[in-house]
Amino acid sequence: MESISRADAHTTLATLHESTDERALLLIGEHGSGKSHLLAAAHALPTAPTVLLRIHPEEWRFPLAGFASLFAALRQDPSSEPHRHFALRSEEPDALFAAGYDLLSLIRGLELPPTVALIDDLDLMDSASRTVLGTIASHLAGTSLWIVATATEIQPGSAVPGFEPAHLLPFTPDEIVAITMADHDVDESTVCILAKYAGGNPRVLEEQVANLQDDQLHGTASIALPPRGSSTIEQVTAGTLDGLSAAAREVLQLVALAPLCHVGTLSGILPDAADDIEDLVDGGVLTRRGPHITFTDQRLRSRLYWDQGSKSRRHNHAALAEACEPYDERLTIWHHSSTARGPQSVDQLLSAAVTFVDERHVGAAVEFTERALNRAEHIEDHAEPLIRLCNHLLLDGHLILADRYSARARAETTAPEQSMDILNVRLMARLFHKKHLVDDDLSTLADLHAGANREGACSMICLGAAFRSERWETDEARRLVEHGLRLADGASELTRLKLLAMQDIVDGMEGTTITGTPPTIGLEDPMTADPDLLLLRARALSVHEAYTDARQLFTTVRNRPTSRNGLRHDLATYGTIHNEINATEFRLARAAVDTWQGRAPSLTRGTSAFAYAQAWYAYSLGREAEADELLDRCIELAAGEASPALRARAMALRSALRLLAGNAESAVKELREVSAASTRFRNPTLLRHWADYTEACVMTGRVQEAAATVTALERRLSSHRSRWGELALLRSRALVDTGESSLDLFDAAVKEFGRDELPYELGRTLRCLAIRQEELGMTVEGRRSRMAAVAAFETAGADAWAARTDQAPVVPASTNRRTESAPMLDQLTEDEREVAIRVVQGLRNREIAQELFVSVRTVELRLTHIYRSLGVHSRAQLVAVLTGAGAPDDGAPPSATAPPA
Repeated sequence: MESISRADAHTTLATLHESTDERALLLIGEHGSGKSHLLAAAHALPTAPTVLLRIHPEEWRFPLAGFASLFAALRQDPSSEPHRHFALRSEEPDALFAAGYDLLSLIRGLELPPTVALIDDLDLMDSASRTVLGTIASHLAGTSLWIVATATEIQPGSAVPGFEPAHLLPFTPDEIVAITMADHDVDESTVCILAKYAGGNPRVLEEQVANLQDDQLHGTASIALPPRGSSTIEQVTAGTLDGLSAAAREVLQLVALAPLCHVGTLSGILPDAADDIEDLVDGGVLTRRGPHITFTDQRLRSRLYWDQGSKSRRHNHAALAEACEPYDERLTIWHHSSTARGPQSVDQLLSAAVTFVDERHVGAAVEFTERALNRAEHIEDHAEPLIRLCNHLLLDGHLILADRYSARARAETTAPEQSMDILNVRLMARLFHKKHLVDDDLSTLADLHAGANREGACSMICLGAAFRSERWETDEARRLVEHGLRLADGASELTRLKLLAMQDIVDGMEGTTITGTPPTIGLEDPMTADPDLLLLRARALSVHEAYTDARQLFTTVRNRPTSRNGLRHDLATYGTIHNEINATEFRLARAAVDTWQGRAPSLTRGTSAFAYAQAWYAYSLGREAEADELLDRCIELAAGEASPALRARAMALRSALRLLAGNAESAVKELREVSAASTRFRNPTLLRHWADYTEACVMTGRVQEAAATVTALERRLSSHRSRWGELALLRSRALVDTGESSLDLFDAAVKEFGRDELPYELGRTLRCLAIRQEELGMTVEGRRSRMAAVAAFETAGADAWAARTDQAPVVPASTNRRTESAPMLDQLTEDEREVAIRVVQGLRNREIAQELFVSVRTVELRLTHIYRSLGVHSRAQLVAVLTGAGAPDDGAPPSATAPPA
């Protein structure tokens, strides 16, 4: 049986009616896994007519009751009496088969529009209806009916022929966390912890949340792990437990008592358990992790843990504590702590948790920590191991957990420097996760605690400055750096170097040259240098456009054994992505994005930065619709994060996407917004939209606007130096010039590029040169320049631009002539072309829907995307563009020349 993810299932249901073959699907998923929610979401979609049928559990006693309900829903007549249309003479196979054909004829007689029938809980339907539906499902062709049913399980003797079965994959932990957070006022870290025990089942997680006390819900009290069992857990684990032998169950009861169990421990208590353990591992019930084993499905562990009485658990914990001593002292501590209390037990549990984080057993670390916090009477007595644990969680990329436990930490009265350590952990976790900072609070806290912990105060200031710089808030970042340098008197040389590196980053963002401290100071041996200083120096080199040197330092950090996973690896990968995008090494940037998307639990999920990286990735490969959708998401998230820089970057990328699609008109409108936003970011290298703006204006005949853009870029570069800016300015000047004199400017612009320097920008310059040569009738020279542009794009890995440039020459854009309909249609998908052609023929939406066998809503959605792709705003404009008649004025500035007659 095939498996299908939630996202793929949702997409399938949304587009099923557009397929050419009617068919029936059966989605199988466990109780509480969200099958009903999936069908309800499909029913709410406006894309196609749907009917939703929920099976009543008592209907199984009445033959054909389920089909009668479906038929009534399809007729959309609540007052109808379905039994008048058919009667079942017998439930013998022959009679049911014949009845299936009779009922199929009735469905054909309804002459349905394209309709999707959604049947929830098919396994609860009466057996006669299931048999009849199986017959109908095999012969749906020509009915305009698609059927999608869900079931918890289908017994071997109750299979439904004609349905294509697919196993519905569980939700990911991130997905069920989002679902639960949307419905409950609960601390995010609490939900994230419990999600690991829910098996991707949202109902299980909801039941676990319902069992919590108020202080646990808000993250101020520890939680008992594993969570208590629930009715849904009993249902979803029943099948596994029923198939276990008594000996296997005895093994599992012992394993359930700890987050990990050493195999040697079990052998000491159950000498004959080796075969049972192997069978449980082979059967997927247990999973090996080195010498340890753990439950594959934590819900089964919850059930077996809590099914044991308190007395039985205490007895087994005592036996396991003794048996663990030769194998794993940490597990001995765990089992002893089930009954023993006191400060020693708390410190031992927290120290063991640190080692589990280092070994990537984060689930075990969480259980040890929750138990330790539950046992602690005075949390300040355990500040040192708790702060150490938070730092290890932070460096391993578990920001939510680091924030949770640092919030519980309290400094010892005799160690005031611990207050700054706690603040730094909380600040870093919240900056990366919550994207929020108040500079005044930061400075005040640094001043308050600098006397006790000057290093920590300076580190906190440096972190705040780094956060501000990544948002291009250079004034705020500079103020923080200056504050940090004042505090750094008496601090270590390493701390001072970090602040100076941060100062170089701010200088680079403002377009000033590094003066004073060389970028490699303190990095005589990068393999042994402080990784945080490496990251800051790499970022400084990148913003100063020393991309190769920055690449080397980022690579060093990423490949260090101590940072191959976790926060520093994520930061280095994040820096690599932006370094390679700015270096226009698209292939290297995509490789970094692949790495980032594959892991990066700490910085990215659900952030505008993550959405931007995904959108850029899609853009670089020419996946325009996907990039457009992701940019919408990025802009929405940037607004929520109060990040105008990310929003402006997303808009600039979208304008480049429009130029790639040949839609200069839309690009101009969006680039005007980007230019308005750029007043906040003085360095023209940050947004890099100026050459695009000039090109789009020239393409649409806005000569004066193009010239004004060049003047604005010149003015910016006079006070903010930039190598990219110099190259972009040369291209822009050539674009606004006219005739053969512009060719000399283009030639100078091309020659200015160094070897392997910014290959994508070189490709864009060569492409503009080719278009200008073709405008002047220099066909051979234009083709030669196109080939050179394609080679530059291929060197950069800019696949979409290479493919688009390699196409036949476009009509000269500077005359603002409308292209013929065929090239315009080439910008559309096949489905969109079918709609556009019929619009030109004068058909209305309903007539188009009938001809193409789709819904009117589908036609409307395709028209919306056509308008966006071609830069038109009405049906009349679309017809004018496709027939070459010239589009009506849409409010844009007038062209330099009138369109041809």
